[in-house]
Amino acid sequence: MPQTQRITILGSGFTESSKLAFNDGTISYPLKTPVFISPFELKYDIAVGTTPAQWIVKVVNVTAESGSYPFYVVANDDTTSPGAPIALTALPSPWANNNQFALNWTNPNDPSGIAKVWWKCGAVPTSASDSVSYRLPAYKPLPVSLAIFEGAQTIYVWLEDGSANKDHNNRASVTLRLDVKRPTISITTPTANLSYSTSANSVSLSGVHADNLSGVTSVTWINNRGGAGTASLTGNPLSGTWSTGPVAISSGDNTVTVTATDAAGNKASSVFFC
Repeated sequence: MPQTQRITILGSGFTESSKLAFNDGTISYPLKTPVFISPFELKYDIAVGTTPAQWIVKVVNVTAESGSYPFYVVANDDTTSPGAPIALTALPSPWANNNQFALNWTNPNDPSGIAKVWWKCGAVPTSASDSVSYRLPAYKPLPVSLAIFEGAQTIYVWLEDGSANKDHNNRASVTLRLDVKRPTISITTPTANLSYSTSANSVSLSGVHADNLSGVTSVTWINNRGGAGTASLTGNPLSGTWSTGPVAISSGDNTVTVTATDAAGNKASSVFFC
């Protein structure tokens, strides 16, 4: 990947629609769009190689052209590895019930550009080529598919530039959390039995919930005869209790479904007939 060198063009009469016409002595290139700074200044990032080259540039405003201005460009050899990915993040976060994740970050500045991303799961990399790489920008964001292994796994990410420089010590890391199991929930009050008879117009439900990894974040209830709500939680998200308060009961058969949802989005339900 070639390096880039910013050229500044000073003059007058420039507009936001001004274009640049380049010629390297052999080829006249299609018009390029510069960065418009002011009517007196334009900027453009031109790809350069390590061999000195002379170019000619003209400013074109519709059909009017400026004079031709020669300039030289040359890039220094790039022998320095790029820095670590900046602000590495993973989605979804913090817990997922699907093993498909996407990593994103900001590339650090590098003279020859960032050409590849390297990543390794579960263990700290021991060399610059200790895993697999993907070309950029096609794989940014970077899709990561974990084996179905529940829990927290650390992903290490480092970069390679256009001159093939890379250093696994210049890395960033992010933790991916996978929970594919449903929580458990049960009803203990007013009875642990599946059905309950009452002449009252309401009943208060309570029970216990548990989850193996991400923890229960909510318990909701809904009555097929009408009404719905959110239960109160107490105790640890991995093992706690819940209670609804009064649930309105209509004359006849009522089916109340209580659902626990964990932090990864897994759900489990218990049904109560009264």
